[in-house]
Amino acid sequence: MTLLSVDDTSKSYAAGQVMGVVLVTVAVMFLVWRLSASWRGGDARTGVEAEPGVRGRRRRTVVVAVLLAIAVVGGVTAASDYRPEARAAQTRSAVTTAAGEGASAPRTVTAPQEAAGYRLLSGDEAERAAAGQDKPPAGKRWYYGKGSDAAVHAVLFADTVEWDAGLGAEKRKYSITQEFRNFFAGARVRGVASFDAGPLGGRLSCGYRDGLTGEIVICAWSDAATFGALTLMDVTELPEAAQKAAALRAAAEH
Repeated sequence: MTLLSVDDTSKSYAAGQVMGVVLVTVAVMFLVWRLSASWRGGDARTGVEAEPGVRGRRRRTVVVAVLLAIAVVGGVTAASDYRPEARAAQTRSAVTTAAGEGASAPRTVTAPQEAAGYRLLSGDEAERAAAGQDKPPAGKRWYYGKGSDAAVHAVLFADTVEWDAGLGAEKRKYSITQEFRNFFAGARVRGVASFDAGPLGGRLSCGYRDGLTGEIVICAWSDAATFGALTLMDVTELPEAAQKAAALRAAAEH
């Protein structure tokens, strides 16, 4: 999987954004105080106050009010910038919700014989479909045709934390947004759009990729326990692809 260098959904990135806002706010306040020294009746070079007097006290009150306003704006901006996304392992899904708060619901993925208009290729058909294809380093891959046609129309990939400790580590480290960025960047998918993930929850996105004979669609879904992808050779519209991906996922995950 291609890993992007910056995860802008992480807590550390959000904290860095907040720190940047705080530093800018402090710098602006300092400049306002120093540059207003002569107007307040002090020494602009040293910032030392002269005899305040009534006018000096009023001017100083104005400057202090301005500084407070800058501090409030900076504080509100910093608070609004702190929006880290939950890690994928913390994502609530229909299964984890049913299991209860904090429960670890096991996820089983089995290839459905038929779903979304496709038929699972098996035996010699599956061997021919997999010929020349690299075996995935983790997870499982299945090939689907249509009716009596043995040609590959769809490729289903699924991985779970039950099978793959590495996936569990990634889900504790990355948000689903970052998971999708890494996956779609590695697969060279463009025009990615989000869709309803269906009854199992989590998130689902689809996009386009150039295939050997034209444009194909790749969808991916993720939740706290699973990651899956569906490659479709016979679909050109993303909404239709998303519906097929949700249907195949619902038939495969238990």
